[in-house]
Amino acid sequence: MTSPVKAWLRFLLVALGLYGSFTIWKVYKANAAATRREEHEASKPLAQSLGPVPLGRFTFVDSEGEPFSMEQLAGKVWVASYFFATCEGFCWQMNQEIAKVVPELADKDVTFISFTVDPEKDTPEELKKYAERIGADGRRWVFLTGDGEKIRQFGQQYLKMPATKEHNDKLVVVGRDARIGRDSFYSSRDPLQVDRLKAKVARCLAESAGAEAEAQP
Repeated sequence: MTSPVKAWLRFLLVALGLYGSFTIWKVYKANAAATRREEHEASKPLAQSLGPVPLGRFTFVDSEGEPFSMEQLAGKVWVASYFFATCEGFCWQMNQEIAKVVPELADKDVTFISFTVDPEKDTPEELKKYAERIGADGRRWVFLTGDGEKIRQFGQQYLKMPATKEHNDKLVVVGRDARIGRDSFYSSRDPLQVDRLKAKVARCLAESAGAEAEAQP
């Protein structure tokens, strides 16, 4: 092989190497930028990307058999959870934990709302028995049933909670503006997270009080 050919081949190999390296660098930069965008979006509170829960669109039935419009919670801080009354294990344990938290927040203007995911069996009568059995204060802890599809829609689409019989121990704190954030979800079976939930409720109430004070002339 002549020297000019060898030189040309060397040049070609170097050029291909440089082009390959440049292409790899471009792909790396693009992937890194996409990752940063995803991380940035993930770091945003859900409240920045989600509108408020449309409370006025939903009405369920409480344990007294009375209509309960979710609009009754407008402007309030509340905590949502999902369960079904025939579950004597996971759900019962979760609700026992809620039963401990409710009196601990007796001085706070917060309402606990428990939705059944088995409305066919969990009639108002059954929910009333359940509430009495667990010692729920009906003024501060409300059990709701109703149309199954609306319950699922409300939970999955707006509260970002699985509203099915697949066990879920999460409690979600909803602020007075009917919004939730990434720091709004807490495990009812983790004492540290329960403490954080109580702190979150206090923050929501304090923020609301501060906003109201600023709004006054």
